[in-house]
Amino acid sequence: MKKRRNLLLVLALFLILALGLTACGEKKSDPTTVTIWHVYGGEVTSPLNVLVEEFNRTVGQEQGIRVRVDSVSNTNTIHESVLAAAYDDPGASELPDMFISYPKTVLALPDDGILVDYRDYFSDEELDAFLPEFLEEGTVNGRLTVLPIAKSAEILYVNQTIFDRFAAATGAKIEDLSTWEGLYALAEQYAKWSDGKCFFVHDYHFNYFQVGVESKGEDFFTETGLALAKCLAGSLPGSVTRCGQNDISLAEWTSVQFVQSDALIFVGAVGIAVRAIAPHCKSKTTDPAVVVVDECGRFAVPILSGHLGGANDLARAIAAVCGAVPVLTTATDAHGIFAVDEWAKHQNCMVLEPERIKLVSGKLLAGQPVYYQADFPVTGTVPAGLFPADTPEKADFALTLCPTGQALHLVPRIGVLGIGCKRCTSADTLEAAFAAFCARHGFAAQAVTAAASIDLKQNEPGLLAFCLTHGWPVRFYSAAQLRSAPGQFTPSSFVQSVTGVDNVCERAAVLDAGGNLFYPKFACNGVTFALACRPFAPDWRWQNA
Repeated sequence: MKKRRNLLLVLALFLILALGLTACGEKKSDPTTVTIWHVYGGEVTSPLNVLVEEFNRTVGQEQGIRVRVDSVSNTNTIHESVLAAAYDDPGASELPDMFISYPKTVLALPDDGILVDYRDYFSDEELDAFLPEFLEEGTVNGRLTVLPIAKSAEILYVNQTIFDRFAAATGAKIEDLSTWEGLYALAEQYAKWSDGKCFFVHDYHFNYFQVGVESKGEDFFTETGLALAKCLAGSLPGSVTRCGQNDISLAEWTSVQFVQSDALIFVGAVGIAVRAIAPHCKSKTTDPAVVVVDECGRFAVPILSGHLGGANDLARAIAAVCGAVPVLTTATDAHGIFAVDEWAKHQNCMVLEPERIKLVSGKLLAGQPVYYQADFPVTGTVPAGLFPADTPEKADFALTLCPTGQALHLVPRIGVLGIGCKRCTSADTLEAAFAAFCARHGFAAQAVTAAASIDLKQNEPGLLAFCLTHGWPVRFYSAAQLRSAPGQFTPSSFVQSVTGVDNVCERAAVLDAGGNLFYPKFACNGVTFALACRPFAPDWRWQNA
């Protein structure tokens, strides 16, 4: 026990040092504070908290370091809290300096670059004290970002007092617990002896289901299912993971992939897939597509994000690869009628009010006419039940960049924002100017997909931060490139004298979009914006063949 305690103390010290100390030369009365979230708590005093206190009294006091425990919880809670902080979710806590969790948390981070590489702080001799397999598990993108401090194993505990009474009355033997068959037999025997009480309780059903199957000499994940998964991955394309092997559990894989991937395909039973994704489902606008395929490739069943996420289309694509029957259970698909949310996805549109989708679909399912407004010409045959609205106010849904009224608004993701600004313009100033720009035109900000400016601004921190906040890639062009942009633009002699080109925002937007200027130059507090739209040719197709 003492050996383990000493090991953890050393590890705690190394973890602190790995983050970099900023208190060199500071007074001991003003120590550097390092925060940590961990999982070693429960009904008894946390052993890690005891070590933290000991460190603060000894090494920490000597070196001006204080470790503060901000959270003691379980792995799932810390996993969710770390991701919420990393993704800047509203109301989320600030990321701690250290946290203890499973490696899956690191894999789900938006950028593992926020974590230190422990190889920069540990010598090879120190790392040799760890099992190589554990260090490998903690290595992400060639960096040791996870330091292994514990490994769990499945253990069976027996209440000896109760078992002895049970054994005395029935002749049960403790050795019978060494096999699954014996465990099942004793459980049945105990239920009769105890008048229906439960003999065996386990922590995670999937673990025991898998172990039970494989203890009978059967592969839980069959070669047939694996071959199908590889076939689908090669055709769609994608990657294959065989959960249950190499210490990759289904729960951990799902937790990571649900955040990182656009679509998940489970080869196996629908029930297992449902239980795996259930803790992670949030919204039809953000959840990935999820499709389940039986291992024989007979059926492809979308179970999440059928329309907006593209699961129905994915099921059709799977069917084309392996000959499966796509089992589409969404009401519009079952009745063969127009699905407005699926149409929006095919037209690369953002659905502004997803709660209104059911109003449009409900009318079509009831045989009522649905009226639409489109600010762009839509080619092809208009689906049955749809009619052009006489006025925007009468529209049930609208294809537009400028949403008004109570319709379901579908905003094409085709905009490029051209930006001009003074030197050292802050992100807040740009944000306020952008809000004014959108308000001036009644324009939906969701239409913007990218930004563009002159190369003189490529190192402007405010501009870069503004674009990063919105998730826009930003491209920069030279004055010569901007001068080559086709069209008529708003000239400025001042801009010409400073940049070498008569207009930045309009020319940059048009050049990057490869389309037409939609909104000309708008000036506000030293910022200029213009909007150009990429070529857009919507049609009435709403699903893949």
